[in-house]
Amino acid sequence: MPPLLPERRKAIDPSQGLFYRNGTADLFLAYRQGRLAGTVCCSPRRGRRPDECSLGFFECEQDYAVAEALFRRSAEWARERGLSMLCGTYNLDREDSRGVLIDGRDRPPAILCGHNPPYYQELFERFGFMKRHDDGLAYAIDIESAGAPLRRLQRLAEGVRRRRPSRWRRQHGGPCGRDRPGLEPAEPGT
Repeated sequence: MPPLLPERRKAIDPSQGLFYRNGTADLFLAYRQGRLAGTVCCSPRRGRRPDECSLGFFECEQDYAVAEALFRRSAEWARERGLSMLCGTYNLDREDSRGVLIDGRDRPPAILCGHNPPYYQELFERFGFMKRHDDGLAYAIDIESAGAPLRRLQRLAEGVRRRRPSRWRRQHGGPCGRDRPGLEPAEPGT
């Protein structure tokens, strides 16, 4: 399931996003033949290593040339700010969709965990990224075999769903199909 678009718009909007209270970031779009082909966000890392540029909101079609253009633009952005290392992925928050999923596609996405296409690993490694931290873990439990307390919780959740069904609304929009080659800073809310 993709992220909720209104939530994403708020996160990247400097007037609303919590990150921007104490941080800065720039977002870049990659276009190929007039259509959006990839995105990346660059921000200086606050904390232990002040020379790091955090990458986030990385989305890319299965095309190394697009990924390479995004990574090269990110490296250029970092150098312009005196940063010497690219790291990520982190979506403006060290815990939001952290990392690149290597194993675990047999399970549904877990909240706050990256769940990207399998080819992302090759895109990152081909450019020269390597594993840096311990693996992030998302735990799963089989409710049917977990015992009475979890089965009771499942029954309660089903009752709530029956009484108050969720309503989903599909959001349309996003960047216009303008014919803009290369990479450009994204305007918030576009």
